[in-house]
Amino acid sequence: MSGIFGTMNIANSGLQAMQSAVNTTSNNISNAQTEGYSRKRVDLVTNTPQHLNGIGEISTGVKIEGVTRIRDVFTDRQVRLETGRLNTYESQNGVYDRLEIIFNEPSETGISDAMQEMWNAWQELSKTPESITARTIVVEQSTTMADRFGHTASQLQDLKSETLFQVSQNTFEINTKLEQLTAVDEQIKAAVTREMVPNDLMDQRDLLLDQLSAFVSFSKTDLADGGIQLTVGGQAVMGNNTPTPTFSTVQSVETYEDESGTTQMKVAVAVKGDVNTIEFLDAPLSAGFDLNTWKAGSVIVPTAQTTENPTGFTVVKTGEGSINGLQSMMTEVEDYTQKMDALASGMAGLINQVHNPDNTGLDFFISGGAGTITAANIQVNSSLKDKPELIAAGKSSAADAPVGDGSRALAIAALRDVSLNASDYDKTTMTFITTTGDTADARYRATIAGLGVDAAYSRTMADNETSLLNQLHQRRESVMGVSIDEEISALVKFQTGYQANARVMTTLTSMLDTLINMVR
Repeated sequence: MSGIFGTMNIANSGLQAMQSAVNTTSNNISNAQTEGYSRKRVDLVTNTPQHLNGIGEISTGVKIEGVTRIRDVFTDRQVRLETGRLNTYESQNGVYDRLEIIFNEPSETGISDAMQEMWNAWQELSKTPESITARTIVVEQSTTMADRFGHTASQLQDLKSETLFQVSQNTFEINTKLEQLTAVDEQIKAAVTREMVPNDLMDQRDLLLDQLSAFVSFSKTDLADGGIQLTVGGQAVMGNNTPTPTFSTVQSVETYEDESGTTQMKVAVAVKGDVNTIEFLDAPLSAGFDLNTWKAGSVIVPTAQTTENPTGFTVVKTGEGSINGLQSMMTEVEDYTQKMDALASGMAGLINQVHNPDNTGLDFFISGGAGTITAANIQVNSSLKDKPELIAAGKSSAADAPVGDGSRALAIAALRDVSLNASDYDKTTMTFITTTGDTADARYRATIAGLGVDAAYSRTMADNETSLLNQLHQRRESVMGVSIDEEISALVKFQTGYQANARVMTTLTSMLDTLINMVR
């Protein structure tokens, strides 16, 4: 349309464009402090011109093409990756802190000090084997050491339970985030179907993805319908008509062989309350399945979408995130438990071998329950506690044994410098022939040193990740964040544009009045 009315349409399009730009700028300013909000920008393009014969192109003003979210997809991906890594190390740090408190080394209340005091007590007994006081001290110091082993084992068990609880809590958070993501994703797809651009909903979805990345690693694929598909450890968990599975945690694993020789497993699984209560699952071990992945604290999802009697489960590798850090620390705590068991059992075995070589007397250390000696159940034989004089301090236990013979007590004290793997005991010399490997003290020191190195590494990596993540957040904020100064500057620009278009409208109205008056 040409003429005054055509020009009025051009000015009107300018007014509408500036009004939309002001609205968008106002929304940016009002959401400057809103978590997850992405700066928006109005995209303006020239309207399609008219073509008139003999005249050529006639401009028709400006058109609002849309409102764009300012977002850097690559930086988003980096932020989520590093967020997962940071939370991996931070969750590990929490457990490492507890481990260092549990072992409390070096200190006068640790296992190392108790071991030294026990060896020293045996050394003193070898000097005065007839002394009831020296024998009593051996019992007391050995009991102290056994108690510290037991206390440490108890605390390690508590830590395993607490860590498993945290894994369960993380699993609950993952399920909650997936449910929220699914709901928002459905709203986005519905809006896209109506040819709308749901920018605010997409901000909500991205914020939920950021929050999910703190718990677990995932891969995101954008779909043509506006939705997304998420996979965790290769397992689809959301999108593309995939039913959202419920994550659970493996509580314990028991394996056995059936009559045909097929390995079977019985897995205790913690399942969400909205699914029928399932305590155990009996399932054959599938081909190529790595049994080592089935550990307490593992995260699983059902391979079959069913509400009752589920028969298929998949263990997923969670990559980075707090749940991965906690799962790895479940293994770490179990490893320290096994090391303490091996240390307690090894020391007790050596001492018992020297104290009761023919198995005709009393073992010095016994198991507090059925089975082998462990850190949790090691204790001094109650018969020796009641009658310290029964301790075999000399080479012979015969009635005519020489008075003052402390050779056996000395041999036990010498175990301080004997390998835990010692074998081939010589009863005559009261020594072990094969003594390759670490001593009990060296083994324990290596364990504590390893803990210190691992904890320091995890803390250093957490510090590095914190620094890197701060840089990434700053980079992302420079792209998607709202700068009040920039928005005010843009607001002035749009206000000026609005005033200019309004001035054009005023001029055209005056021109139209002039034409009308001329006709009169």
